[in-house]
Amino acid sequence: MIRSDRIKPPYVATAKDTLGRVKDVEIRAGSEVSADDAIDNVKKEIQKKYPEKGDTHSRQTTLFFNVQSNDIIEPYIKVDQVADQLSLIVGNGGKQSEADYAQAGFRPVVDRRSDKAKADPDSRFQPTINMPKDELNRLKLKLNGIYEIGDRSSQDEMGNDIHPLNYMGQTIATTRLIQNKPVFTVGTERAV
Repeated sequence: MIRSDRIKPPYVATAKDTLGRVKDVEIRAGSEVSADDAIDNVKKEIQKKYPEKGDTHSRQTTLFFNVQSNDIIEPYIKVDQVADQLSLIVGNGGKQSEADYAQAGFRPVVDRRSDKAKADPDSRFQPTINMPKDELNRLKLKLNGIYEIGDRSSQDEMGNDIHPLNYMGQTIATTRLIQNKPVFTVGTERAV
């Protein structure tokens, strides 16, 4: 969240992390010119302090879905561009064969919990999918990127649900991300 306040010059802009990734961090920057200039200056300070990682993947990695995604996720899913919108396409409950899903570019969903956790009745399903580097790079998914999964917007010709994705930012490795809405993060060069 970026807010600017103008009392008298200098103009001051303040940025605070609304995703809860970094506790108690506030970045301020000022300008003698304008409020918009102060906002630009605080954006530059954020980029200096928290530079985004590159967009090029050098190997397969994993998409980690949070438990709020469980009501959306089916055994096969894929991320793709639909009408110029990055989207999550959710297989329609196994109505096609595994071969049909694979041919259409879907990936099988894997539960990342340990066997011990799976045996615990209070433990919740933790979905992931592995994606090859070529697909990650084609879609321009950012390393450590957080993507919010929107409500179903339509269905494709196979009857699969299409959910628009909204890029929210990048996780910071030393902090724990808690979301109350369906999201996934792009793993950093690792796979399950």
